[in-house]
Amino acid sequence: MPYGQRTKRLQRQFLSLISLGILVTAIVVAISIALPLYQHDRTHHELNLKATAENRALAIHGYLNMTTQLATQVSSRTFARQKLEQYLSKQIRLSDLRALTLPIFADAMSQDSNIIAITRLDHQGNTLIEAGHTIPAALRPVPGDGPANQHLISAPVKIGTETALLIGSKIFNDQQQRIGTDIIAFNSSALTALQHQRQGLTHSETVYIGTLEKDTIKIISFDLNKPTQTLPEQLSHTIKTALRLGLQKDPGTIKGEGAIIAYTRISDSPWALAISAATADLYAPLLRQLSVIALVVFALICLAAAVIINLLRPLTGKMLIHSDELEQQIHQSTTELQRSNRALHTLGSCSNALIHADSEEELLNEMCGILVGVGGYRLAWIGYSQNDENKTVLPMAQAGVESGYLNTLKLNWSEDNEYGCGPVGESIRSGSAVIIRDVENDPRFAPWRGEAHNRDFTSVISLPLLDEGNSFGCLAIYAVEDDAFDGEEVELLTKLSEDLAYGIMNLRARAEREWAEQELADSEECWRSLTENSPDHILTLNSALRIEFINIAPPGLSVEELIGTSILDYIQDPSTRSEVQTKLELALSDGACCSYETEYQPPDGNIIYYESRVAPRFVDEVIVGLT
Repeated sequence: MPYGQRTKRLQRQFLSLISLGILVTAIVVAISIALPLYQHDRTHHELNLKATAENRALAIHGYLNMTTQLATQVSSRTFARQKLEQYLSKQIRLSDLRALTLPIFADAMSQDSNIIAITRLDHQGNTLIEAGHTIPAALRPVPGDGPANQHLISAPVKIGTETALLIGSKIFNDQQQRIGTDIIAFNSSALTALQHQRQGLTHSETVYIGTLEKDTIKIISFDLNKPTQTLPEQLSHTIKTALRLGLQKDPGTIKGEGAIIAYTRISDSPWALAISAATADLYAPLLRQLSVIALVVFALICLAAAVIINLLRPLTGKMLIHSDELEQQIHQSTTELQRSNRALHTLGSCSNALIHADSEEELLNEMCGILVGVGGYRLAWIGYSQNDENKTVLPMAQAGVESGYLNTLKLNWSEDNEYGCGPVGESIRSGSAVIIRDVENDPRFAPWRGEAHNRDFTSVISLPLLDEGNSFGCLAIYAVEDDAFDGEEVELLTKLSEDLAYGIMNLRARAEREWAEQELADSEECWRSLTENSPDHILTLNSALRIEFINIAPPGLSVEELIGTSILDYIQDPSTRSEVQTKLELALSDGACCSYETEYQPPDGNIIYYESRVAPRFVDEVIVGLT
């Protein structure tokens, strides 16, 4: 064979082998990138769906807890309960009971517009009093006599033109004996909003609520004015299976035909919650990423083929050049994917910490620990901006290689000095993320360059913590990689800082609420102790000058027979009665304090002289009675 022909054959064989090797390499690289990405993104989407279901169930549980507390407050009102006891013991008639109790129910309904009806039953289930809409007897949830059944919650029902949630609340006397039941109807619009709100949902997810009725799962709606959605048989079966698992097991996910369903139980209720997401919608971003990877690989193959075909003589040199370029591109893509995966893992762990944190300090420390332990960053710390004269930034939590670094920062958020013009101060002022990818050369980082160099800090990002658009602090993260914090990683870390700020404000709100509740309990205990231990007679009168409360009854009388009677009935002298009435009515109209003297003759004939001091009693700056 001529040399030229043999050379051409060798060249063709060589080029064919190179082409085959490039093709195989490209396929292997595509699979090695796409498969971990697919597995990770699938797990991440399922965990996010599960976390969203748990958050939504927690919100509904919070609303149910609020309504049951309101129901308990209605059932435990002392005056109404005492009147019920008097009726059951035949001391008063049913008409008197209704006349005395209906104003109390009306007051409860006016204080909370969500209460649309109250029906009071005796201990045998007979209807005594109805306020607001009529609640049909067949719909009334009456708790059993077991100690665990203080309340019974029904599925939403139609009351008049409104959809209502019915709660049955037991009524107990002072001896903790059951004397009746209150059936309280709450407008379910808030539950409807919780069920259908899109917060936390990113695709075409649907929220379902279900309960167990006669060993059958029933899907319920909080808005009966809208037609019930008809589901395909297979999807309906899968959703009911998920709801049954939610009632029986810990939160989880199952896969159905074309859907992924996360389920969980709604605490302290007979309901379970499920969120269904179409697989096609859930994995659409992932498929787009895989398509981009496939296009990149195809483009690289085409580029390599063109190089091989058109540059035969310098074949070896050109192949080495393009091999280096391909290796660099693969390394860059892999590095970016690793950073994105790291940020995704970090975001998932931080979301879990947000759910389980019991205090602000615990949340801050846990977040910093996750960023270093899971995210692999060199240092993470959280600081709060102070509104003092120097506008200092106070570190609150940190994790990683610190070694006294925070003590050297002298940070503030003022733009008038160099210590406030770094990434931390600038992010607090602007409310936006600030990134420095080269601390050795960036002039903004000059005051801290030496200390950062000693700890191998190469890149830093500062993310503001915002509350209603106002910065109250920052999250600072340090990395050892050059040019760290690419676009997708920054987006994920920004989402993390937003979640962190939201969690901080929620924990503060919860702490303030718990403090207020404790203050109220302490105030009530102080009032009870004062009235029980005072040797003086302490009374509260309503606007009709009738006695609502008295701690000590005068000789010959009892507290029970005084409640509900007019104080003027116990002033025997007509002129004194008229004078007292004038003073009390003036105090009710003008809000002025007054005093008067009266005498009372008990059955033993010994006259008792009383000096009374009177002050108006206000609710929301309106006089409602006297003390």
